Amino acid sequence: GLYQLESYPTNKIVQQMGCGAFRAISYEIENASLVKEAGMSAVLSSLKRNPRKAEVMREGCGFLQNMIVASPADTVRAILKTKRGEHKEARIIPSLVESIKNNPGNVLLQESICGVLANVALDENGKFIIAEAGAIPAIIDIFKKSKEIELKQTSCSALRHLAMYDNVNRSSIVAADGIQAALSAMESFSDDCVIVTAICGLLKELALLNEETADTIAQGGVDMMISAMGDHSDFVQLQAAACSALRQFNFKNNKIAATAAKRVLKAMTDFPDVGYLQIEACHALYNLSAVSAVFPILKDRKARKLLTSVSDEYPEDLESVIDDIFDRINSRRC
Repeated sequence: GLYQLESYPTNKIVQQMGCGAFRAISYEIENASLVKEAGMSAVLSSLKRNPRKAEVMREGCGFLQNMIVASPADTVRAILKTKRGEHKEARIIPSLVESIKNNPGNVLLQESICGVLANVALDENGKFIIAEAGAIPAIIDIFKKSKEIELKQTSCSALRHLAMYDNVNRSSIVAADGIQAALSAMESFSDDCVIVTAICGLLKELALLNEETADTIAQGGVDMMISAMGDHSDFVQLQAAACSALRQFNFKNNKIAATAAKRVLKAMTDFPDVGYLQIEACHALYNLSAVSAVFPILKDRKARKLLTSVSDEYPEDLESVIDDIFDRINSRRC
């Protein structure tokens, strides 16, 4: 595979088969270490040279995804590495973005590239390079138009990772109609708990941009999040993602806030041993405790007992938050 990739650098069939061979070998983690150096360099070079050859890009990105599983930090570092004297447009990321733009109907290719971008976007420098390459509008376009569940989920995850800890990318996603795309997808795919979980995560990240953005999301999204918590009560990841999102909104409707508080308490009761859910849920309840309709719900004996036990279980994370909840509801009349 290595000799052919280097000897016939632009031959479509040779490059596809060479990248495919490395992809097949790297499925086994123990094999991945054997092709880590030579294989990585050869495949990345092939992807840079052949951004318009869809099958080459798909096989190469499949290899990169396997390598990310086997050796995430080293693989992302290799993807982002720029050779001395190499212009930024010669990096691999612009080639990936060009490929998804040029192949709008190729679901497998788009899914493979979005998967790579989602992992690279967890790197601080990776976020910048991906955004600089013009990926955000392209990924949102995929997210909007795709009817395939896996591609919808992967593109949503890529957007979420780009938005994490990055207000510039959050602004770009909002400006490119990312909020409406997410709300429409949540409505259309409400039966799919995995996609709804990913969308809750994306909307939470976008809500952190500013209060105006959070209010925009809340108007169309809170009802759907609360409904999803009821419809998928057995899916812990969705419960945690929804609780995390509910932390970000100003609740102005008593009925909605009361329903949200009940769903959060139920999630805490259903998953008592899931620490990250308990933490997100308590922060959501603190946010909800600002609404008068929630006071009697949190003053209920069962709710107080639950919160007290959680405070005892996670004192470093939650004792002060739960104390603040009790102080808030005890200082006001129901």
